[in-house]
Amino acid sequence: MNARVILTALHGLPPGTMFVFSGPASCVLGRANDCDLHVPNDEAHRTVSRHHCLLAANPPLLWVRDLDSKNGTYVNAVNISRGAAEASAGTDAAPRPAVYELEEGDALQLGNVLLTVHVLDEAERVAPRATHVLHRRGCAAPRPCVKK
Repeated sequence: MNARVILTALHGLPPGTMFVFSGPASCVLGRANDCDLHVPNDEAHRTVSRHHCLLAANPPLLWVRDLDSKNGTYVNAVNISRGAAEASAGTDAAPRPAVYELEEGDALQLGNVLLTVHVLDEAERVAPRATHVLHRRGCAAPRPCVKK
């Protein structure tokens, strides 16, 4: 099976923006110019850190790790950042892992950017109405996006 993992923007990026992982990749997402998956460095995106989180893909699997971002990284509305994990250490809450595995339908939030996770097998196609599709084998050439 030749699976793909797709992150689709729901808020904070142009509607339909998609990041497609078709093979193993490790990518940093943030506002800095050296990020593999780049969020605009403007006033509207100040809630996203320069180096916000690390994504590691090996389709159909995808993992995320917060990179000590100022506003945290959220998976399904749960803050997975190290600071949040340390704050819950003194409670009865279960300890949070440093790396989270994302699954089909999960919501990934970085500041005001909200992405949803989709896992497709080779028979399924990327939605034709997508405005930007970034095909990733690795993360050596992060930009520009390929429009489809």
